[in-house]
Amino acid sequence: MTKPRSSREETAELSHSFLQDLTDDERRELFRAANFAWESVQGEEPWREVRQPQRGQHQQPAKISTKQSDAEIRKEQDTTWELARLRVQTTALAAENDVLRQGAQELSQKLRTVETATQDDAQKQQLRVRQAEEIAAARTADLEEQSERQRRVLAELALAAETLAKDNVLLTSEVMSLRDTGKRTERHAEDLEDRVHKLQELYVVGLEAAAVDEQSKKLPVKFWEELATPEVLALSRPPAEWPVPRAAPPSLPNRCTAVGCREQLGRLQQATRENEALAQENKSLQAQLDELQGAHGELLRLSSAERKLASSNVAQQQAQLVGALRRIQWLVEQQKVPVLTALRATPDAKLSSLPPCVQLPMPNSRPYR
Repeated sequence: MTKPRSSREETAELSHSFLQDLTDDERRELFRAANFAWESVQGEEPWREVRQPQRGQHQQPAKISTKQSDAEIRKEQDTTWELARLRVQTTALAAENDVLRQGAQELSQKLRTVETATQDDAQKQQLRVRQAEEIAAARTADLEEQSERQRRVLAELALAAETLAKDNVLLTSEVMSLRDTGKRTERHAEDLEDRVHKLQELYVVGLEAAAVDEQSKKLPVKFWEELATPEVLALSRPPAEWPVPRAAPPSLPNRCTAVGCREQLGRLQQATRENEALAQENKSLQAQLDELQGAHGELLRLSSAERKLASSNVAQQQAQLVGALRRIQWLVEQQKVPVLTALRATPDAKLSSLPPCVQLPMPNSRPYR
């Protein structure tokens, strides 16, 4: 596996390939410019081909030997070439170092910017968490207050339901008593009707007897005259062979005498008076029967109205209870959604500090029937 090259090696290789493509004059000019730039950067004087004499020596004019061999010239050129290459490489490395230093400064600036943004985000997140805690606390307080109100409403509804149940029991007992009273009234009415029928029959019999009495009162003379004719007496005479003891009293009372007629007339008058008394009693009983029938109808009407009112009240209270329970459940669900949303928006580290959401348990009871 080939070892990856560093940036310095790549820069040196590129510099060497670039210098190989230049001519001797171009290399010489490039070396001179690089030497001047290097010594300018280092604060030294530019390089000169003629060296300064040392201290204590007399200055002598520079002499250029014309008898140097080609090997020495080539060696000097190679040395100069290597020196220029090293200086160019040093310049490139310095430029690369400047670029890297600038990149490091930019990265440091970006890091400081990111740290500042992170601190701002952390502050904003803490502010949002505090706001969410305040909102959750306010929501929780509102939900607790609403749940308390709803508990009071449920307690009132339960009390109203118990009151309705008691009223329903009382109404049921009253209806049963009214039914018993109605049955007794019906039996009494039937007894009164039987008595009325009997009195009517007796009254008819009394009217017939009174008619006969009136007829007998109107025609007493004619009746007795027709009854006392010789033909009737002859027909009513017993035969001669019929034995009649002289001292024996008659077997049947003779009602055709004046005393017997008066007795019969008294009996008829007494029967007429009894019939009139029975007629008056029949009228009073008929009036009582009508009154009892009216009272019975009124009781039936009142009992039916009470049953209808009780059933309508029970149905209305059941509907109100069901509606109240549904409204309470809907309010609890509606108030629970924003709290759960705020709780989900908060970080996991802050969830333990938030108060729990108040949930109102819904009663699983049947409506009263």
